[in-house]
Amino acid sequence: MIGRFSKILCGIALTWSCAAAGLFLLHEFNQPWPCSVARIARLRAREIEMGIEQFQIENKRCPAGTAELIQGRYVSIHSLVDPWGRALLFWCKDDGPRALSAGPDREFGTADDVTDAY
Repeated sequence: MIGRFSKILCGIALTWSCAAAGLFLLHEFNQPWPCSVARIARLRAREIEMGIEQFQIENKRCPAGTAELIQGRYVSIHSLVDPWGRALLFWCKDDGPRALSAGPDREFGTADDVTDAY
């Protein structure tokens, strides 16, 4: 009986320890895990591209800037900024719109830039 009770207490203590460690890390670094951050950047780039596609269908042209996308509710204002606090770039191409995050180094044109492509 005591052995079983000890195992239950150890399991509870381990669960609470893991939860506490996770909360500490979240508080300490105040941001999601790196893979989650890159995923958020990809999703925001995709939201912008989809918003531009819809804009183009309705207006037969590329949007002049972010104001048109926001005013027409094609994208949310939050999707225009990547998880690292930098505005995403977007442009129209013949094969469709493109959006780009500068990535963790916050500089465009480097290896860690993020698009919606996996």
